[in-house]
Amino acid sequence: MSLDYKLFFAARDGSSQAAIPEQPLEANWKRVLRIVFAAFFWAVWLEGAGFFYYFEVTYGSGSPHPTVTQTAELSNHGEFVYITPAQKSRIQLLEVAMIMGIPSAMVTALVLHFVLGVKIWRRAY
Repeated sequence: MSLDYKLFFAARDGSSQAAIPEQPLEANWKRVLRIVFAAFFWAVWLEGAGFFYYFEVTYGSGSPHPTVTQTAELSNHGEFVYITPAQKSRIQLLEVAMIMGIPSAMVTALVLHFVLGVKIWRRAY
């Protein structure tokens, strides 16, 4: 039964005021942690998506044989192309950030939820 429905029938039966259940307010530090975690989660997600996008674009523009400028080797499921060293270092940086970001987001979510009691999602059942 929705709250409006309860209020309607409470007012019809002659009671002066319907009782509205109060929900406990969340502590400010929990709200701040949830917002910081959400920003961190989306940053990791966007970085991972950026890694896959940049890898695919770079792989597609790679040379099948080494050239003067494209000397760094890039492998994709056993197929090799050659890209510039700057592109290779960007891919490695994005890959390391993703490899470290995903597990750290998972561990942080577990600690926030089970140790500190912060609801990551407000309507978590």
